Amino acid sequence: MEVKTLVDTGKMIKLNNILNEIEIGLPLSKKEILNWWLNNGNIYLLSYLTHYPSINELLSNAGFGNPSNLEDYLKDEFGYEAEDDITENIEYIETYYKVFKPNEIYVSTFGDRYGTDIKGTSYKNIKIGYLGDGYYYVCCNNF
Repeated sequence: MEVKTLVDTGKMIKLNNILNEIEIGLPLSKKEILNWWLNNGNIYLLSYLTHYPSINELLSNAGFGNPSNLEDYLKDEFGYEAEDDITENIEYIETYYKVFKPNEIYVSTFGDRYGTDIKGTSYKNIKIGYLGDGYYYVCCNNF
């Protein structure tokens, strides 16, 4: 491998040393994260995330004290058992709260007889999807 010299400092740096220091994480694009939730994640869980401004408030509302109980929350409230599923969902929950501001997106689920009210909201993109068995979701955002 060819070693490149930094012009201004005279220091030498190897490209593979730089790559070893870069931590590969989840995508931070709002669209990518939202698409993951809509395609791979639990839409009901996403709905709860959009209704609470932080992990602490999400957990305290459900009777789980603090973020360290996020794993218990996923097991008890959503039936997750596989460690990989729990880990992946925790990563996407944490990423959701890092990337989205409160009320930046709105997701709600509803049944045939109930509907949902988004009148008066300031969202420019509204998507409605069918979940099956007479249930739908509405997803609103501004990006």
